Amino acid sequence: MLPQLVRGSKVLLVTGSKSLEATGEFSRIIQGLESRGLQWRRTIIPGEPTPRLIDEAVEIHRNFSPSQIIAMGGGSVLDAGKAIAAMFCHDLGITNYLETVGTLQPRGETLPLIALPTTSGTGSEATKNAVISQPGPEGFKKSLRHDAYVPDIALLDPQLMLFCPRNTTLYSGLDAFTQLLEGLISTKANLFSNMTARKGLELFVNNFTGVLETPEDLHARGQIALAAYLSGVTLAHAGLGTVHGIAGTLGGLCNLPHGLICSRLIAPVFRYITEQTLNSEHLEELQWLGDLFAHSTFPVMEGGILGFKKALELLSALLPPLEVEFSEELIIKAANQSGDKNSPVSTTEKIRGKMISQAFSAFQI
Repeated sequence: MLPQLVRGSKVLLVTGSKSLEATGEFSRIIQGLESRGLQWRRTIIPGEPTPRLIDEAVEIHRNFSPSQIIAMGGGSVLDAGKAIAAMFCHDLGITNYLETVGTLQPRGETLPLIALPTTSGTGSEATKNAVISQPGPEGFKKSLRHDAYVPDIALLDPQLMLFCPRNTTLYSGLDAFTQLLEGLISTKANLFSNMTARKGLELFVNNFTGVLETPEDLHARGQIALAAYLSGVTLAHAGLGTVHGIAGTLGGLCNLPHGLICSRLIAPVFRYITEQTLNSEHLEELQWLGDLFAHSTFPVMEGGILGFKKALELLSALLPPLEVEFSEELIIKAANQSGDKNSPVSTTEKIRGKMISQAFSAFQI
């Protein structure tokens, strides 16, 4: 199907470095492109995209003049694909157009983009922003954002996800869960985002353990892929909350993978939220989610708020050990620079610092 969707005669493939080849799908895609007489080149994204990586990819392939970008990989690869597609149509480096970093607004011009996620996490295939990271003491994670940057086509193929490592499946899945959960109780939530969040959460709760226990289960993979896509749709309409408000800042400062950070922040952040006074609408949403866990394959016996709290414990128990050391200075800096936009419960810098410490409390901090 993919080769038939290509516009023009030249394609730039934006991919990760490993898992795509393991599925055998990459070779079949290349054969399909070549059988149609299409020219192609490839740029590899080894991790979260940096400004330098995006600018170099555009410069290296500018004379090739691709007519379309195909991004195949995890959320970082899809973000890179969106950024590269846009920067082919801009004159300056990407840093000039990043929110709160650059001084220029990105234009809507971009090359056509097809997105094929190989993980189920960020929902980048459904959003208009590309997250770009500059790790280090003065690091940042900022978005290149425009309505025109939503991929023209998103293909969800569980075959592409079969060789996704367990930890990647775990972290990316919990990232999608967080986006759905934050969207569900967002102060920007509306009828449409509530519908997409609830459906995505149903798909996640009923299929996530199946994917972890039986990675080759194509049905479960497909359902989680759809949940991740819906998390992107939910994000686009309702925004994100405290977990991502902290994770974006912390990821830029300590260079840990985004999904890993989010997965560890879920429990401390949402324990705090449930302990605070929420209006009846949000209480109802969390009670509904607790009931959903209680009737799933997760071993949650209680429903309602108690069931939701138990589910947070079970999700945290899935996380593997991790050796990391955060200095007090880094925690304070991350807490100071982060926020809780769209969350129904406000937090202080002190509270966010405590959340970060709790998230990594099993390790030296």
